[in-house]
Amino acid sequence: MFTTEGGSCKLDGETLYVYYFADNDARDNYLDIGGDFGGLYLIGDGYVIEGKRATLDALQDDIGGAFSDE
Repeated sequence: MFTTEGGSCKLDGETLYVYYFADNDARDNYLDIGGDFGGLYLIGDGYVIEGKRATLDALQDDIGGAFSDE
């Protein structure tokens, strides 16, 4: 729901779940609902990536974004 495209991939052996959105309003609606289920999200313009902190830290160095818990 709310996503235009989504999928998963592996980075350094860890699975990441990547979701793209038509706009940041759709992204924020997704986070409002998905945040109820827990998890850590790296949030950027039109995207959300879910994964473990260490993997998302390394990814943030390359693509930017902010964490859902900050």
